[in-house]
Amino acid sequence: GAKVAGSVHLRNGFGAEGQVRLFGTEIGGHLVCNGGKFQNPVKADAVGSGIALEAATAKVTGHAFLGDGFAAEGMVRLYGAQIGGDLECQLGTFESLDLTNASAGAILDDEKSWPKSGKLFLDGFAYGHIAGGPVTATERLGWLARQASFTRHPYRQLAKVLREAGDDRGWRRVCAEMERKTWEGESWIFRPASLLLRGTIGYGYASSMPHYGAPL
Repeated sequence: GAKVAGSVHLRNGFGAEGQVRLFGTEIGGHLVCNGGKFQNPVKADAVGSGIALEAATAKVTGHAFLGDGFAAEGMVRLYGAQIGGDLECQLGTFESLDLTNASAGAILDDEKSWPKSGKLFLDGFAYGHIAGGPVTATERLGWLARQASFTRHPYRQLAKVLREAGDDRGWRRVCAEMERKTWEGESWIFRPASLLLRGTIGYGYASSMPHYGAPL
């Protein structure tokens, strides 16, 4: 619940063993953690272990810099955080990243910064555009595939961003993949219908996509 008028710098040379807790903090400038090392791995006998950086519901007026050598052993939890500027993660290392219900003006990342499969949480995460890093539908679908579980919102959000960026084929590809994943969760009885919809009209998103099914 701290209120900082300026920026918070936990950067080059900064190191922490145990949880760094910025829960509900209001930061008037930037959150700068580039090059910082945060260590709080899960330990069966340690209460509070497993979260390296806790910034749930934090409000950052400027940018959040978690890249350029940033490394976290344990989860980086930005649940419900509001970042007015960019969330920059390029060249960062994340064991687990929780962006559930968070928001940012833009995202900048790279595949190196993506957590392993099952360690990424994006449900409810809203962002204005992709300012840096992978931008194609194929690449970003790989990003969404690393989520712990399937939910529709991250696909809708990505489709919206791609469409507003003028990537019409990309948003159709993402929407079609969202429908395919949705059908996968249904009973096996509905699988033939799913295959039919996918192969004929691309779940309704292939009407203006020649050669649907080909790599985009």
